[in-house]
Formats: sequence, C-alpha cells, structure tokens
Amino acid sequence: MLMMMMTMLRHFGNCCLNWYTQPQVKKIVGPVDEAAEDLARRRTGLGLHTHWLYIGQSGSGKTQMVLSHLALTSGGPKCAYARVVICTTMTEEPLYVYLKETLKDKCKLYSPSELPDVDQLVPNTPKKGDNVFLICDDLIADLERNQELLRRVTRYAIFGRKEHVTMVFLSQNFYASTRDTKSILKAIGGIVEADTMLRMLHHCKARVKGAPSDLAITLDECPLSRKFAYNFTGWLNPADFEQAKRGGGLTSDAPTDDRKSPAAAPPDAPDDDRDLNPAVRPAALTAQTRLYSVSMHVTPPSSGCHFTRCPG
Repeated sequence: MLMMMMTMLRHFGNCCLNWYTQPQVKKIVGPVDEAAEDLARRRTGLGLHTHWLYIGQSGSGKTQMVLSHLALTSGGPKCAYARVVICTTMTEEPLYVYLKETLKDKCKLYSPSELPDVDQLVPNTPKKGDNVFLICDDLIADLERNQELLRRVTRYAIFGRKEHVTMVFLSQNFYASTRDTKSILKAIGGIVEADTMLRMLHHCKARVKGAPSDLAITLDECPLSRKFAYNFTGWLNPADFEQAKRGGGLTSDAPTDDRKSPAAAPPDAPDDDRDLNPAVRPAALTAQTRLYSVSMHVTPPSSGCHFTRCPG
C-alpha cells in the first residue's frame, strides 16, 4: 500500500493529491450528497457543512436572514437539510416557534443547558442526506459563564463538518469589547480597504427598505469575485466601490475580478485575538466560513459607520 501511495505521488510530481477523491477514501467517508451540496452552493454561495456568522444588533434581522437561508436551501423537491437544531435562550422567539410548528419532528429546540454534544447529536457516522442545520442564537452571556457550553459549541465548530453539521452563529458582538466598525471590517476583510467595504455595506443596506439585508463576506480563500455579496449571491465587485471613492458612480454587481483573495486573517495585534468574542472565535478563524453583517442602522460612508458596540 505504501509503495502504491509513493507511485501516485511520483506521478503527480510537486502537486499535492486530493486524497478524498481516491476510491478507498471515498469508501471510508461514505457517499456525498451532491444534489444537496449543489443546491446549497447555488442558492447561498457556500456548500454544506460550513460556518455562518450573522452579526448584528438586536432587531437587525438576523433571525429573519437565517430563515431566508433555510428557505433558499429547501426549494423544490430537494431539501439540503434533514434536521434543524436550535440552541437559544429565546425559546419563545416567534420565528423559532414557527420553525418548530412547521418542521415538527425535524426541528429540535434546546436551551443552552440542554444542547447535546456533537457526538450525541450525531452518534454514528452520518449517512448521505443526513445534514444538520445548527442555529446557535443569543448564547454570549451563557458562553462567558458556562465553560461546558463553550466546550460543546467549540466542538461543533471543530468537528461539525465531518458530522455533516452546518453551523450558524448569531451574535450582537464580533469583538468582546466596543470596537470602531472600520477597524473590524479591516480585520475581517483583508483584501480591500476598509472604506471600500463600508461603501459596499451601505450599498447593501440601501437596496431594500423595511426588510433585512446584509453584506456577506466569505472568510476563506476564494476568487475576489466571490468574496463579497449582497445577501447570499448578489456578488459585489470591490472595484466598483473603489471607483466611487474617486468620484465615479457604482457600475454593477457583476463579478469582474477573478484574482484569488486570501483567507481573512485574525487581527494582527495579540490583544485583538484575545479580545475576539470567545463565542465566535472557533468559527470565525476556520475555513469555509461566511460572516454576515445585518445591522439596519447604517449611516452613509462619508460620515462614518457606527454600530451599537460591534459590527452589525
């Protein structure tokens, strides 16, 4: 077996082999739900078993965006997720009650003290199609004082992908302390100027009045044309918003730049990393993560952009 592996590596020269494409590995991993993966990727911009951060102040529409996320991946005869699991202190939240009543036994609602460990939620090797949509909402205070809950949430962030869990985390705070919005956007964006990102954010907020709308930032490495989006797949071209800075108007949402954008790095200063909200740290610094800013209270970029305590 070792000789066969060496032969394969020599064949590929200096290239690394994707071992998950090998028949022997596929047999161990099990069948991939390609239809659900394709549906999720087409409708939301990312596939299954990924991390999503919805950051915004209270009343900004985070829960509504999550339900829209589910609706987009449930259209037609195919549903991307077999189960929805909600962990929240707000067990009487009307939209979660609606989900529970609509999905019935396909939806489980837990308080923070009741959230099962990932090994209990998915006790055996997940089968094809057994995809879980996990919503963690309003857990900040509980995570700060409950080390066991923090351990469980962290395990979902680390091991959830291989257990077919898509993790969605809702929070009012990206940092544990008050931060200037521009510095936060600079830290999570990396590839474009903070002013450009603020223009994109304001552009998203101005699109639809009276309904939640957001700027989506894909944190892992991807083409620049797929780095930023209005809501889920309204791809934004950063160059359009750089032109606005020089006095030109916005052109279009059509992606034109396919340069690779790097994965967003954690903030440079050590204090920034320590100050990153412990609840979002596990998910925020891993690959295949999307951050959503869903604040409804945004001032024009010319006068700055301020959120309540944190990015929205």
